[in-house]
Amino acid sequence: PPTLRDALMLRIERLSEDAQELLRLLAAGRRLDHQILADASSADSRVLRDALREAVAAQLVVPDEEGFYAFRHALLREVVVDDLLPGERAELHLALARALERRADGLPDHGGAHLAAGIAYHYLESGDQPAALAASIRAAEAAEAVHAHGEAAALYARAMKLWDRVADAEALVG
Repeated sequence: PPTLRDALMLRIERLSEDAQELLRLLAAGRRLDHQILADASSADSRVLRDALREAVAAQLVVPDEEGFYAFRHALLREVVVDDLLPGERAELHLALARALERRADGLPDHGGAHLAAGIAYHYLESGDQPAALAASIRAAEAAEAVHAHGEAAALYARAMKLWDRVADAEALVG
């Protein structure tokens, strides 16, 4: 008999390819606003808007009061994540890391602790270890600046794990 996951996957597969691609990006990002979705996606604004409308109408995605989109249920997100190919997952995380970096450019303290942590996370998930190392150090420093010492410690620990995997790490991060 079909499982709940099978039924959810069927609902997702009924969507257009553009809407399915949007769901993949949202699955990698968890909770994203329209600007980050637009920046990280290759879709033009009309295609993105139509894909969002389709996903919301299908009751797979919900917008919140702050203008962010997320999956209606965690299990829906899990189904999409489980269906991602490894290379696809890495590409999505890299696109999100770069989009978040573009948002952070020019902002004081490179966008603050939350944004810096998101950049570090997506670079790590993309497999770009040099970028993940540098971003983890920046995020740890940003976390220290707002007295989030536990988060800073976790980010420094991540950086230490990456250190030996990155050629010329000291030159990269100082």
